[in-house]
Amino acid sequence: MKVDESQRINLGGKSAFNWKLFGLALPLIIFEPPLTESEFSLNWVFWRWTLATLVATIPMLVLFALGDFFFFGERHRKPIRDWMVFGYGFLIGASFGTTFGLLTFAFKVQNEEIFLQTLQRGISYGLIGMLLLPFGSLLTSAVEVYNSDREALIAERMLIESQKAESRAVIESLRSSLSHKVDENLLQIIENSKEYFNTKKRSLEENWELLAERLRQAALETIRPFSHTLHRRGEEITYRVRLNELASYVAYKFDVHIILTLFVYLVTTHHLLFTPDDKISGLKFIAVKMAVLLLLLLLLKFLSRIAIFHKLIGFSVLLILNSVAFVYLSNLAINKLGLEIPVLNSSTYDGFLVAGLIVLISLGMAFLHGGHAEIEFLERRISEEQLETMLLRREEGRISRELAKYLHGTIQSRLMASAIGLESAGKRGDIKALQKEAKTAYKNLKLPSERYFSAPEVSLKAEIDKVLAKWKGLIDIKLSMPKTIPSLAADLVQDIGNVINEGLSNAFRHGIADKVKVNISFSGENMKIEIEDNGTGPTKGSGGLGSEWFNAIAGSNWNLDANSKGGATLRLTVQIR
Repeated sequence: MKVDESQRINLGGKSAFNWKLFGLALPLIIFEPPLTESEFSLNWVFWRWTLATLVATIPMLVLFALGDFFFFGERHRKPIRDWMVFGYGFLIGASFGTTFGLLTFAFKVQNEEIFLQTLQRGISYGLIGMLLLPFGSLLTSAVEVYNSDREALIAERMLIESQKAESRAVIESLRSSLSHKVDENLLQIIENSKEYFNTKKRSLEENWELLAERLRQAALETIRPFSHTLHRRGEEITYRVRLNELASYVAYKFDVHIILTLFVYLVTTHHLLFTPDDKISGLKFIAVKMAVLLLLLLLLKFLSRIAIFHKLIGFSVLLILNSVAFVYLSNLAINKLGLEIPVLNSSTYDGFLVAGLIVLISLGMAFLHGGHAEIEFLERRISEEQLETMLLRREEGRISRELAKYLHGTIQSRLMASAIGLESAGKRGDIKALQKEAKTAYKNLKLPSERYFSAPEVSLKAEIDKVLAKWKGLIDIKLSMPKTIPSLAADLVQDIGNVINEGLSNAFRHGIADKVKVNISFSGENMKIEIEDNGTGPTKGSGGLGSEWFNAIAGSNWNLDANSKGGATLRLTVQIR
């Protein structure tokens, strides 16, 4: 059962410091003061304001980085207390405001009451920071929750879709098509090496070196790059949330939070109260804007009951009209009171600010108190046609990855084994062995990939037995595993089988091993896999496709070490729950 979003969202968790959001907010932080407190002019006043804000971002960046990497670097394990998030947000904002206040005097854009102005700006931007840091954390966590629920819903719906007879038929057709492409590639190798597969005595005596070299080339220059291509083609497809979808969700859950919106607007604009020229005018100015905003928010609250405004287009039009109305009506009221009308850039910024506040607050509150509204939204949004497309893309990726593993771990290894066997028999002058190895290579290349490429076994023991059977005749394998095995998911069973197959392949191909011990054990929620061989030991070099697979199933919990008496041991720890 899903828990409520409010229980999953933690202000002081890993999302407390989000550099992407910080980067998006940075232009606003830099240009807000110049836009609201100056105007474009030939005497470069606007650009001196801008330079002041630009320099003032430096201590803010430093504090943000220190919080992320040093002070609260372990927050994913031990979340920060909420009051500390608010407090540190105030500190970040105050560092910007104080530095900015001092720089306005240094750059000679202000000349009066340096102490008071600097103090007021420090407090003002501190309050803004106290709101922005936790809100950024809330927004990031909310999007992650939404995306997690989205992924779970899609997986659930696709599972149901995959059980349908027509979907199973399409998947089977897709599997056959991709397998056929692999088989065509293998048959082309036979065609290119046809003259060397002649098993007559004289031909093999003359051609065993050429055949061995051709098989080695086929393994390294054809099969290997082909498996890498399939793997890249089959990289995991994730259905991440897109901006237009998030915007549609905001429209779907559109609601007006009057008190909160007024409060945040007051916090972001209250610095106008501290103008040294006329504090009474600044108070009237703020009061007019707050009154106009209140009336418009009440109107929006009423209009939010109409269904058309919960569609993206209707919501967007309503938002634009509201912002235009706010700028026009507030300027009209200010003019009637005989106050100085703000410059155009300041009014435009104010319109964008109100629109942004309504959207962000609506989004944040929708996630925080929306229950499972995102699930309802997603269920309406995801059609059966989309599900079918998603299912086919997912299956194509999965099948491509499995075929890549088959080529990389089975066919490549067997071709290399045949090449080594031919060279060994040829040097000994063993004609019967030459004939046997040539027939084996020919047989492996002609085997249809579907023979090896099959659905995962239900039990871990059956899956491991199937993997070990592929190496019969190539490696002497001793398996050790407990009689009682926990129940595992089918995809995890298959992943474990692939890991063991890759470990055996590496032991044979790279380590030239002929004896391998495979030990399986369980401890709590972990499964330990140990593959020990008698080969030449691990080779130096960058990790390949196999390393990627080990990382995918075990993360950083795996290592390959040399044995004291020769050979290598691969150890992996896999979470089974």
